[in-house]
Amino acid sequence: MEPALRQPRSVPAPLVYLGRALLLLLAYLGAAHIGTRYASIGYTISLVWAPTGIAIAALVQLGLRYWPAIAAGAFLANLLTPVPVESAAVIATGNLAEALLAAWLVLRVAGARPELEDLRHLKALLVAVPAGALVSAAIGVVALWITGALVGPATTALAVWWAGDVVGGVVVAPVFFAWGARPRRPERARPILEIAVLCIGAAVAAEVAVGPFVRVPVLREIDYTF
Repeated sequence: MEPALRQPRSVPAPLVYLGRALLLLLAYLGAAHIGTRYASIGYTISLVWAPTGIAIAALVQLGLRYWPAIAAGAFLANLLTPVPVESAAVIATGNLAEALLAAWLVLRVAGARPELEDLRHLKALLVAVPAGALVSAAIGVVALWITGALVGPATTALAVWWAGDVVGGVVVAPVFFAWGARPRRPERARPILEIAVLCIGAAVAAEVAVGPFVRVPVLREIDYTF
């Protein structure tokens, strides 16, 4: 008799969870490190905060139970800056609350696999991200203000913080949503046309904003032309 084939052993669920959580923590921490290097106000407030998009996408696609990885990543990211430990802990709480609120709002409408071609799913994302960003910005600015680590007016810090989180959420999260979306029947002409328009549009916008050939005086006076 032929020996029975052995069934491959599956990885225990706790190990899968820990592995994913660790990768998520490292991804969040790495993105946050890049964001803080280009901080616009103080050490933590940046106009482009990619960790927001990573956190929202992860909690939507992997599940809200991965919140400890977001909390740990946010705390470590803020702890590595010169802000007080107390501020780092409160800011991390705000970052976590932001991701949980935004993810919960997206999940209610779109489920765990949002499709950006669905207008309802897109609207849910465009509501969830700004709402979550407002929570994070408010908690973070208050934390910095209480500990004396806030640089400049609170209203300016709040606006920049909110804008940075919104940009990070609406730019980064859709990348992961599109990556994990259900495969659709391929079309021939439309994707090529879309890519061409996006590339040409990006090149034109970059030239108008910061290029040497097309000069718009008003744009040269903006602090953040990108």
